[in-house]
Amino acid sequence: MPLIKRVCVVVGLLVAFTAGFWCGSWSIHTVFRGDKNDPEVRDEFDRFQSLSEDVFEYIQSRDGWIPADAYRGLIDANVVPEYAYFIFGEKPIELFQQNTPCRINVEIARNVRAPFFYVGREDLEEVWVTYLDGTCKRESYSELAGTGHLGGFAEVQMRWRYTFHQKYGYPYWVSAAEKKDWCLKNRHKLKWDSMERAYVPVKE
Repeated sequence: MPLIKRVCVVVGLLVAFTAGFWCGSWSIHTVFRGDKNDPEVRDEFDRFQSLSEDVFEYIQSRDGWIPADAYRGLIDANVVPEYAYFIFGEKPIELFQQNTPCRINVEIARNVRAPFFYVGREDLEEVWVTYLDGTCKRESYSELAGTGHLGGFAEVQMRWRYTFHQKYGYPYWVSAAEKKDWCLKNRHKLKWDSMERAYVPVKE
């Protein structure tokens, strides 16, 4: 084969390989990012909303009292069949057990708009959140890692932690057992505050 043809063949193979590599990489990247409007994603969010409704119905049946160990309480009460039901995408929901009051209003919409539980969906650049007032939303998660700047849902979390502990006066529980013990001992001190839209401990 003449030298010029050999060179053309090699160049052609390199171009084909490079194009295939970049196309393949782009395809993988596209799949990784996820499609927010994919029917499977919408079905998953519908399941997330359904779980939220079941959780609130269970809490209403307990006169607004939330189990200190919410995961175990929901499974033991057959609200969910097993722990795997808490998983969306590749992650389980995160319950704000350390930053959740012992009791909420059974008229769910009257409660404060504060995070109850959520699941991060990095593949969609979203976080799915259920708030204490029953609202269920697909939020944008825009925390800037490593810069010290907070935005989006991360800022909502930070403000709620401050309100819950510093303003309402709830302690920092280190375990579900400690929270359960505190709630039992102080249940008579928890009073509904219509301005705060929450049950808060009253100092005697």
